Amino acid sequence: MCAILIDRTASSGGDSTEDHYKALAASAIEGCADEQAVTLIYYFDQDRPGITPVGDQARYNLYRPEGRMVIKQDNQVDEEIDAANADVSAVFDDETDAERGSDVLQSLQAASESLRNRLSAEGVDEAYLIVISDGFQTGASLRVDELDGTTGPRDLSERAAELDLLPVLDGVSVTWAGVRSGDPGGESGGEVDDAFERDVKLFWTQVIEGGGGSLCSYTFDPDVLPVACVDEGD
Repeated sequence: MCAILIDRTASSGGDSTEDHYKALAASAIEGCADEQAVTLIYYFDQDRPGITPVGDQARYNLYRPEGRMVIKQDNQVDEEIDAANADVSAVFDDETDAERGSDVLQSLQAASESLRNRLSAEGVDEAYLIVISDGFQTGASLRVDELDGTTGPRDLSERAAELDLLPVLDGVSVTWAGVRSGDPGGESGGEVDDAFERDVKLFWTQVIEGGGGSLCSYTFDPDVLPVACVDEGD
């Protein structure tokens, strides 16, 4: 099973970034279809706490049911892929004038809960979560722009645990795509600050692992979506 979570705050603003996020979502949808997975697609922004389905029900059946003609099966999957991409594209139709960032932790919690519920209902074990966001957490309780050299990633992730903000991700393979958008509040004027980005990555790695998941890939542009974690011995 797959869940795709898309950042629709000002973090995804600008034509080039929007196009990139839509391309990442399309790649994730294709990847989930390759896994023949039921796929849930949500987005989050500053106006709607938690998560919002990109379509009417958020669920897309990107698998081939048994006992049907192959051509019909393929056509059904293609139709589901087209519908998923159209619903994702529609999310970006309205321009956002909000500031960059939002309570990503809250949205991640909601997405993980939805994924767990679906896993139980579908009776499957393998699960992928693809997060398309720069990870710019700006919730009231915790902000990544606190990562200033004095406060480190471990400080923030431990605070998240103390506040019961960690998503439950037992056994989930997580891919984080669309990162490295820079820190607009810093001296770089929006340019990417390598030290800041490393700290943000460490924070999210600790959050995901603290929730029982595995961060398999954290990159601007993954070659393959979703990314399955590979054991070091493989």
